[in-house]
Amino acid sequence: MEQGFSSIMQLSPKLESLSVWLLRRCQTRVPLWLAREVQSERFRKNKGVSTNAAMSAKLVREHCALDATSTSYLEHAMESMNFSARAHDRILKVARTIADLAGCEKIQSEHILEAIQYRSLDRKLFS
Repeated sequence: MEQGFSSIMQLSPKLESLSVWLLRRCQTRVPLWLAREVQSERFRKNKGVSTNAAMSAKLVREHCALDATSTSYLEHAMESMNFSARAHDRILKVARTIADLAGCEKIQSEHILEAIQYRSLDRKLFS
């Protein structure tokens, strides 16, 4: 298989640089299936919940604790972008998923910022 991969890489320098980017990206992120396993384990005691998206408000408070910086970022976004309480919880759920994909136990400020970006993009595209 590696021989076939290297022969593909010889076809195009652009393809090679793309493959290097993908390899680096994959090495810094947890595979999707592993992130799903982390979520399944997190919610094994909660009947009917197996993913971050299915968290209730109580579970969001329990599993999406933020540090002071992240809290400040989220509060600023809530005020300046006029997000609803529902959007607040959705941002936290997405940030939890981003943290899982990054292999982080706790949500970090970069995860909150990325989730806010997705929410604001969602608002621009679908409002």
